[in-house]
Amino acid sequence: MQFTFRPGAKFNLNSSSLGHISLAFGPEAYWGHVAVDKFEQETPKTVTEPARLVERVQKARARGWTIVPEEAVLGVNAVAAPVFFHDATYAGAIAIVGSIQHIPASPSQDMIDHVIAAAHQASRNLGWRPGE
Repeated sequence: MQFTFRPGAKFNLNSSSLGHISLAFGPEAYWGHVAVDKFEQETPKTVTEPARLVERVQKARARGWTIVPEEAVLGVNAVAAPVFFHDATYAGAIAIVGSIQHIPASPSQDMIDHVIAAAHQASRNLGWRPGE
């Protein structure tokens, strides 16, 4: 199975791991894109209550990665982590995407560590130096 996303593909901020990372680490203005009373139900597992999104984004910020299994597409999951520019501002996110069979709702620590390591390497390539 192969998942392909075209450059410029858009993901809903409320139901994708990339969206949660963007809300957790990106500009405050991103929250303006999710200012609604209820989110669209993309799958039966999509969280539609905006109050729960805040909790989940705070959790992503605290641990430095996130996962939202089958919320955007049934059978698909992704683990994502943030990438930073040299000045520690948000540059984007990196994720591994696959079937729920290979990326379970509770991914292995090894899988999480690999995603975080890739995000840190991408950030270092952009000049980011943690702790400076």
